[in-house]
Amino acid sequence: MLYQWSGKDETKLNTILKPFVDACGITLKPESNHDQGLLDTRVKAGTPPDIAFWNVTQLVQYKDMLKPIELIYSLLFTLPGSPIIYYGDEIGMGDNIWLPDRTGVRTAMQWNSDGNAGFSDGPATKLFAPILSDGIFGPHRVNVYNQQRDPLSLWNTIRKMLLKRKQHRAFGLGGIDWLDCQNDRIAGFLRRYREEKVWAIHNLSDSKEVISIKSSKPVAFIELLSGKPHEIQGDRHILELEPYQFLWLEEKSGT
Repeated sequence: MLYQWSGKDETKLNTILKPFVDACGITLKPESNHDQGLLDTRVKAGTPPDIAFWNVTQLVQYKDMLKPIELIYSLLFTLPGSPIIYYGDEIGMGDNIWLPDRTGVRTAMQWNSDGNAGFSDGPATKLFAPILSDGIFGPHRVNVYNQQRDPLSLWNTIRKMLLKRKQHRAFGLGGIDWLDCQNDRIAGFLRRYREEKVWAIHNLSDSKEVISIKSSKPVAFIELLSGKPHEIQGDRHILELEPYQFLWLEEKSGT
């Protein structure tokens, strides 16, 4: 199990959760959370907690690249475990790194570009933390209202991923088999549950990559996020992936 906490209840929580971890192999995968500052401190002190910590918010802030962000969410939703998203990360909301302690990740949700980012009608001075005023990540550019109306936005991409994940039980209940893609820049694995099989393939690099996956028989696929068909005709499936591209390939029944 991948998890993170601290304080006086740590021993109690470990005791409660350990039987579930041992029996079920539960995995919690936080993408970000309000204790990330504490986590950084513990890691730097040489005592890292048992956690898989993907801080998409920081990646947005320092890279401002949509494709790598979508790639990380694809990994989050296709690997075994229960994905956890911290509020605002679904729109790529940034942190206010100038605020003390953990306040910087507790700024108001940016619902729209109105006053107080649509979070409150009260005076700005009464908010727990000031609205993010950054020109790139502030509410005038990054907000829920705008992204809901943009079919290519991060919000809509994550919404589509979550919908497909709910429709396919292999992601939540299935086992995992890693694929030999003949390329160490590719993370490819098969998720299977009963008769359902989904191949999740991720190009982790910033360059175009070609992969070759062996198959014992011809296989027909549907790419779940785009609806486009894919097929393996021979004993190997050759795929050319764009930088940070990922595919969710469901095997069609009868192949």
